[in-house]
Amino acid sequence: MESSDKLLLKDPFERLKEGDVDYFINLSVGDIFILIRMLKQVDKEERKEIIKGFIDKALDIKPKYCFDLVFDEKDFQEETIYLITNYIESEYLDEAYKGDYINYFKALLSKEFIEDNLEKLEKVCERLFTLVLGYILDNFSECNALVMHFAWHPNLHIRSLFMKLIVQQYPNLLGVIYEDLLSVLVINDGDKTILMDQDDISNLAVAIFNSSLDKSLWWKLRQYILDNYPTNSLGGYLLEKYPAYDEEEGYTDLKERPEALEEFKRDADLYFLTSARHKYYIYLEQSESLSNNVCRKLEILLSHYGARSLYHPDIERIYKYGLGQKLEELTEKYLDLSKSKITRFIGSGTCASCYQIGDYAIKLVSQKYSREETLVPRSYLILPTFEEEYVRNANNCVLAGIEVQRLLTRSAIGIPSSVLLFFKEELRKQGYRLGDTLINGQAGDNCMLLDSYLDADCEDPESLPNTFKEYPLVLIDRDQVYKLSYN
Repeated sequence: MESSDKLLLKDPFERLKEGDVDYFINLSVGDIFILIRMLKQVDKEERKEIIKGFIDKALDIKPKYCFDLVFDEKDFQEETIYLITNYIESEYLDEAYKGDYINYFKALLSKEFIEDNLEKLEKVCERLFTLVLGYILDNFSECNALVMHFAWHPNLHIRSLFMKLIVQQYPNLLGVIYEDLLSVLVINDGDKTILMDQDDISNLAVAIFNSSLDKSLWWKLRQYILDNYPTNSLGGYLLEKYPAYDEEEGYTDLKERPEALEEFKRDADLYFLTSARHKYYIYLEQSESLSNNVCRKLEILLSHYGARSLYHPDIERIYKYGLGQKLEELTEKYLDLSKSKITRFIGSGTCASCYQIGDYAIKLVSQKYSREETLVPRSYLILPTFEEEYVRNANNCVLAGIEVQRLLTRSAIGIPSSVLLFFKEELRKQGYRLGDTLINGQAGDNCMLLDSYLDADCEDPESLPNTFKEYPLVLIDRDQVYKLSYN
């Protein structure tokens, strides 16, 4: 009988060569790393045969580990390109392209490679896409058709990335490629005019300000933005810091750009009032540059959420994702509707922080477990939500949000266990189940009691079960409800 060491060296490779992909995908993370390290030490031709046996079956199941295995193997360049173009924005490869990984991606670049993979490359993360655009501009004459493709790209975000790269690294080409800069900031589609996203055009304008280009171009573009974008990101990007380089210490702490800071201060109130996403950031960084009356509305809001003089990550997230104005409106609206004028922090969980705003609870959401557009059903077992505002990414994941509910004060801790069993069974009858803990769990009280069963989300409260009438238990953490599967 062979020793375990010999089995580890022989049997795994034979199984992989024969296409036993289940063996590979069922290994623990640690064992996969050991296996990859061992494969790197095998003779090149033998390694090629082993990888060929299973790689095609594993690409979409274990993309991160397949990439670790083949990214530096010339015989598997096609597989490497597949992983780059299909998984670069996924959770698997988010952190993969650092150090040598970037160098291997650069080695793939050529005019032919870009032309053959153009559609896929336009979807990779911006860090890699910038390398693609840089290659095209470095080889301007050879890649003239590609230059024109991106210079007038129908996707205005991609067009803006190309323009920004020209401004930052190839400013002498800007006038060569674009005769009139303002004419390429929109797309005319019949009777419809499509504007470039405010964040993209603001970023481009500030890149021009920070470049060696004539400042008249900045003033022209700045005025265009102020005329066409009531809210923009000019102020936030002017205050953006950059890593300063020291010959002995390398990159040091972020530094302000003196000229950009001076420009911001010259018109601070305007940049603050028109800010789409950076209003709170501007307030933290440059409140001394703002007029007192300009800050008043924000300061009132911050006082309700305990953030007037301290950094507040919940508030920063809300403003960062463009929900600041909405929060201001909802806070004012529900305070006006309330008899109580108390505002205070209630508590926080893994997905949201909850605040009392008068007679209501406003939740500042950081994420949601569910990606469904409609997060929960309407049910008398679930506390109604009066307002829902979410910002989602391309994968439909919630990045930030605001929810408004009636403020409940009656704890459900200590209610009879029969009531909990009734609650779960009633929810099951409606086709749903609860996730994780129900009451007094790690995320706090997910359920509370209504003041009266008459407040339930129901057209005819009198028709509700007697158990509910006696104990009007409702779920307040709406993200803990899941559809039952009957497969």
